[in-house]
Formats: sequence, C-alpha cells, structure tokens
Amino acid sequence: MSIFDLDLDKLASEGVDVEIVHPVTGERTGEVFVIAGRDSSLWKANADKVRADIKAEGKKVEDCIDEIIMRTAALSTLRWPESASMDGKPLPCTPENALMLYKRPNGIWEQIYPAVIDRASLKKKLLKS
Repeated sequence: MSIFDLDLDKLASEGVDVEIVHPVTGERTGEVFVIAGRDSSLWKANADKVRADIKAEGKKVEDCIDEIIMRTAALSTLRWPESASMDGKPLPCTPENALMLYKRPNGIWEQIYPAVIDRASLKKKLLKS
C-alpha cells in the first residue's frame, strides 16, 4: 500500500485489538479489548470532549494529560468479550465500566495505554488491507 493511499482514520476507527495478558504470570487470557486508535475521528472527538470537561471541572489541561488519555480511551473502547463479568455479575462494555476497569490496579490499563498511543498497533490491520 502506498503512503498516499494510507487512511489512518479508517484503520484506527476499526479499533486496536489489545489481548490482555495476566499481569503476574504473563499468560494470555484470551480477553481482547478493542479501542478506537488515536488517529480515529472517534478518539479525536472524545479527546475534545474530555478536554472541555477537564476545563469545566476547573482543572488545567496540561496538568491532566494522563487522565485525559485514560478518559478518552474509556470513551473510545468499542468492545470487549460479552462474557466479561466482575464479582459474578455481567460487565457490559460501557465508557463508565471501561474507566472503572482502567483505574483499577489490575494491569489492564498498562496494556491498553501503549496500544492506543502507538501507531505500530495498527500494523496488523494495515497488513490485511
């Protein structure tokens, strides 16, 4: 594919697949989160919304970069396994549930963050097109 034909918005809008590995054992869990990448229109719109929310909360955007990225990723989470559950209860893929999971000390955010920030995560999708 020629660089002139490359459409990062389209690729990123399809989502970045992040297979979660167990944070202690390193074993694959089979759980895959799909998050719209940072070059997608969805990510950009969500980032604008989050920055506006941060300002409305009286915070300085430059002091909240990590929070902005996490909240934007939560809003941009497209799907995770329908079988996901927590404390024996179903855990549907919603921005609120995504943010809650990303804030927990469970190793998920540490795997989501680099995947959505790094364009190299789109490589598999690029090779398929």
